[in-house]
Amino acid sequence: MRQIFWWNVAHMDYDDESYDSPFRAVNTIRSEVAWRVKPVGMYNRSGYPMRSASTLAHMTYGACADYVNLGVLTFRSYGIPVVIEETPSWGRYRAGHTWYTLLNDNGDMMRSEWDISSVPGSPFFPHQRIPKVYRQQYAINRERVAYHNNSVYQYPFSMFAHDVTDQYYKTTDVTVKLRNNVKLVEDYAYIATFRGNESYWTLIDYGVVKKGKVTFKNMGRNILYFTLGYDGKDLVPVSWPFIIQKDGSVEYIYTNYKNTGSVDVHRKYYSSENVVAMRKRILGGSIQASNSPDFSNIVTLYTIDSLTIPDKIPVNLDKPYRYWRYLSPDGSYGSIAELAFFNMDTVRMNGTPISSDEQNSANAGKAFDGDWLSNFETGSADGNWVGMDMGRPQSVSYVRLVPRGDDNDIHPGDEYELRYWDGNFWITHDISIARDNSLHYDGIPTGALIWLHNRSRGMDERPFRIKDGEIEWW
Repeated sequence: MRQIFWWNVAHMDYDDESYDSPFRAVNTIRSEVAWRVKPVGMYNRSGYPMRSASTLAHMTYGACADYVNLGVLTFRSYGIPVVIEETPSWGRYRAGHTWYTLLNDNGDMMRSEWDISSVPGSPFFPHQRIPKVYRQQYAINRERVAYHNNSVYQYPFSMFAHDVTDQYYKTTDVTVKLRNNVKLVEDYAYIATFRGNESYWTLIDYGVVKKGKVTFKNMGRNILYFTLGYDGKDLVPVSWPFIIQKDGSVEYIYTNYKNTGSVDVHRKYYSSENVVAMRKRILGGSIQASNSPDFSNIVTLYTIDSLTIPDKIPVNLDKPYRYWRYLSPDGSYGSIAELAFFNMDTVRMNGTPISSDEQNSANAGKAFDGDWLSNFETGSADGNWVGMDMGRPQSVSYVRLVPRGDDNDIHPGDEYELRYWDGNFWITHDISIARDNSLHYDGIPTGALIWLHNRSRGMDERPFRIKDGEIEWW
C-alpha cells in the first residue's frame, strides 16, 4: 500500500513538534486515501468478503469495514500501530460497526468514529450505547476456541476477537438465574440485544451455565438485553429481559397482567439528536394563501408554535385562494418533507408545485411526492417557501405538514402491529391502519416491553415501555 499512497507522506512539511508523531502520519495518509479513493459507504450490506489490497485501493463503493481495512492495511505498511475494533450491534440499533484505533506515541489509544473519513482521537460517539467492543488480534482467544469445541449451537463467534469493552466504558458483570422449566442441550447461554425488523435479536456474547446460572462479563450499560439458550431446535428465552442501568444496577422487565394501561404512540423509533434538530426547523413557519402569484397579498392561516401538530391542520377561510404555500422561518433552509392540501371531504388536492427556489424547479416537487425521506430544502437559510398553484381559486379545509425527519413517525395509511413481550414470545395486541399521525392503545399489561411494528414498510423499530406515563425507548 505504500507504493500507492505515498505522495502526502513524502511531501510532509517538517517541524520539530509533530513530524515524527504516529497521529500526524495517520492523518496525512488518511487524507490522501480519502482524497484518491473517494469512498462512498454502503451500510446496508450484511457481511463482506476479505478483498485484496489492490482491490480496496480502487473500490469506490463498499461497506464501512472495507474502508477500515483499507486504512489499516495502508497504515501498517508504514509501520504505524493500528488495530481494528468493532461492535456486533449498537445498543439501540439493528446493526453493528467497525472502526480503527491508533496507538499514539504518548500511549493514547486514539479511536476513529468511522473509517478513513474520520480523524482518530475525536470524541467517540458520546451519545451512543454500545454493549460490546471487540478487538481483532492475531492471537487466538482460547475461551472462544473452547466454545467452538464444546458448544452445540455453534454461533460463529470470531476466535480472534478479544473483549476490550471496559477500555471504552464502565461495564457490569451480570449473573442471570435461568428458568427451571427450560432444558438446554449445552452448557452455554447467550446474551443478545434487540434487532427488530422480524429478526428479534443479535447475539453479543455467551456465558457458561453453572448450577442454573450464567454470568456475562464486561457488559455495556444503559442497554436492554435478552438471555437465550439452545434447546436443540431454536434459541429460546431463558429469563425475562433486563436493563443494565447507567449505575450498573440490573432491572428485569416483567409483564403484569393484573393491571393494564393506555398509551398514545407518535413514533416507532426513538427521536435522535439529528431528527429533533431537523424537526425544530418548522417552528415559526406558517401556512399562507393568496390570489397573487407573487404572494403580495397574503393571508396567514396557521403558524407553527409547537412540534406536536395534527396530521391535518384545519384552516378557516374567508374565500377561496389559488396560491397556497408553507413559508419557512428564517434559518431553516426551507426544510420540509411533505406538504399536502385537502378539501372538506379530506380528498388530497392537486396542482402545480411552486417555490422560492427559482434555480431548481424540480425541488418543489419533493414536498409533494409522498416520500417522507425526500425533502424540499435550499442552499439559502432565509426567505424560503414551497407551495402549490391550484390553477384557480380553491377552498382548502386541511393542510398536512410533515417536518424533515427519518420517516419513523406514524404514517397515515400504514398498517401497524402493537406487540408486547410475555416472557417467551411477542404477543400481538392490536393490528390496525393508522388514520392519523398517532395511535392510541388501551388494555396494555403494566410494565410490559412493547414493540410497535410497521407491517407496511420500514426497517428501524425499537421496543419501549411506559414509565411514569411517558414512553421510554430501548
